[in-house]
Amino acid sequence: RTSFAAAAKRWKEVTSHTLNLTSASRQNYVDVLRLHVEPVIGTVKLAQAKPSHVEEVMVAMQAKNLSPSYRNQAHKAMSHVFKMALKDGLIGSNPCRQVPAPRGTVKAKVVPDRDVVRDLVTKAPDERLRTFIVLAAHTGLRISEVLGLRWTDVNYATRSIAVYGKGGKRRAVYVTPTLELQLKAWKVEQARERLAAAWWSTESDWIITTDIGTRMDAH
Repeated sequence: RTSFAAAAKRWKEVTSHTLNLTSASRQNYVDVLRLHVEPVIGTVKLAQAKPSHVEEVMVAMQAKNLSPSYRNQAHKAMSHVFKMALKDGLIGSNPCRQVPAPRGTVKAKVVPDRDVVRDLVTKAPDERLRTFIVLAAHTGLRISEVLGLRWTDVNYATRSIAVYGKGGKRRAVYVTPTLELQLKAWKVEQARERLAAAWWSTESDWIITTDIGTRMDAH
């Protein structure tokens, strides 16, 4: 009688922490389950889950013009939940295995030049987005890596930011003078937002946050 939503909740709270996932990957799976999978098949009982339910999620996401790579993340997230249910003896097979995972097309990289980056920074609507752009441009980090940075990762004394990749591997990126100024300006603005907010998340000290202190969704 267990529903998919109930199984997903257990996977998020327990099983996901036992897997070899980076914090960013785990958060991506948690987000896609909450935003796109559970609203479609959350009430479906595990014992009644079929490949067509997986396809239903894929079709719903495609109707929203979501990218193949993001739909692939949803496919993986569902498969993780079904694998847990299979291991617990709640189902006899993983329905995701009978539905091909979406594959993205390879696109040519578009690399902005110095003038384009300057224009983006100048026209950014607020300090939050301006900080995101400066961080990405001055470090070369991926979107998920930028959104996964915490203030405790920044060391102005050594002019470096600690970045944790897959498997917890640590590397450092250089903090340019421009990036340091932008980070400090955003820190002041973020403090103002925190004081003005009715509620603020204190679980993690993300650098790039929503207006209530939570981690921003890469999508």
